[in-house]
Amino acid sequence: MGLLKHLPAHFADPAYARYPCVLKPSVGEFGKDTVICMSGSDVLKVAQDGFASRWVLQEFVPGCCEYAVSFLVHQGQILDVICTKYTYDKDVYVWPHVKVHCHLHGAAA
Repeated sequence: MGLLKHLPAHFADPAYARYPCVLKPSVGEFGKDTVICMSGSDVLKVAQDGFASRWVLQEFVPGCCEYAVSFLVHQGQILDVICTKYTYDKDVYVWPHVKVHCHLHGAAA
């Protein structure tokens, strides 16, 4: 859809990543086992059993706010939208260590 430029960059090799980066399991949920790495050696300390098969390394986007949006879609039509804004007292953090700031609900949100 031509939207990749709007997503965090992914790195296939820790040696060529731009740091800091987020290292997270390729399968998981809610920030479990997700860490912020400041160097390639940080990545290799966590991903000792193999980097590419079990882990995703992506660009870290700093900021104190994070937005999560979920869509309910049926046959290509958006039926409902839920947006949650998370805020934190730092520009560098890993969810779920956040305070819920507000919830916006509805297709117009």
